[in-house]
Amino acid sequence: MLQRPEAVTGVTTLVASGALTAATAGNTINGLIINGGALSGVASIASSGGYTQTGSNANTFSGATTFTAAGTALTVNNNATVSGTATIGTLSVGAGGISG
Repeated sequence: MLQRPEAVTGVTTLVASGALTAATAGNTINGLIINGGALSGVASIASSGGYTQTGSNANTFSGATTFTAAGTALTVNNNATVSGTATIGTLSVGAGGISG
């Protein structure tokens, strides 16, 4: 019969040669640092505070993407390219020209 392992306490560094598996419902892994490699299989990223991403490579978003910030504006520092149709209030800018 397999024994259920006890919780690990008092450990400041954990070295694992394989994957780490943890419960998902209601439990979190706080303070986890990934020293290298990419995250995969992440369903979403949520933050109750600010979120900052830095780096020299371009950031890519796919699928429906929404940016909201109540009472603030979007600032673009450098060139911006919008493909498709951009709607600004009631003004629409697209390949057919400007309407609204």
